[in-house]
Amino acid sequence: MNIVDFVARGLFYRTEDERIIFRPWGSFGPCFLVTEQQRTARARIQLGFYCLMLGGIAIVPSVGIFHVIAYIFVAIIFNYLMFWLFARGLPKTDLPLPPSPEHRKAQLRELSQSLGKPLLWALTISSALFTLVGVLAALFIGNWTVAIVGGLFFGACTLVFINRLRHLNDD
Repeated sequence: MNIVDFVARGLFYRTEDERIIFRPWGSFGPCFLVTEQQRTARARIQLGFYCLMLGGIAIVPSVGIFHVIAYIFVAIIFNYLMFWLFARGLPKTDLPLPPSPEHRKAQLRELSQSLGKPLLWALTISSALFTLVGVLAALFIGNWTVAIVGGLFFGACTLVFINRLRHLNDD
């Protein structure tokens, strides 16, 4: 799987009957039907946006905290504007039925396999290390805010990656 397909998996949902559904507003909005070509094109645009965001993250912190907060806010607004543009002209469709346990398990296994065991292990170990760094920040520096936020976030990431490793071995 290439990176465009990985991004597309996060944006679009493939139902058991092979329809591709786009839900830009999550469970609060309508469902749109997308073709494979539209899925790929929109995923490429989203990937370009992610690259621009990463480039901006490298530049913005040097100008101050207010600018960082403003940058994040503008990026989120722009991302939702892109979702709105992605949905324009697409046919609406009915809400898909909840996936069967077998379909859900197959999709998790496919996603885990697309990431690969080495990457999943690297993400698991790095998340666990960041969790440890958060705890050490509380113990040695006394920064409880970093410890709580970092510990909860990276601890949750570690659990997700462990779960992905479990699904990698499902048959």
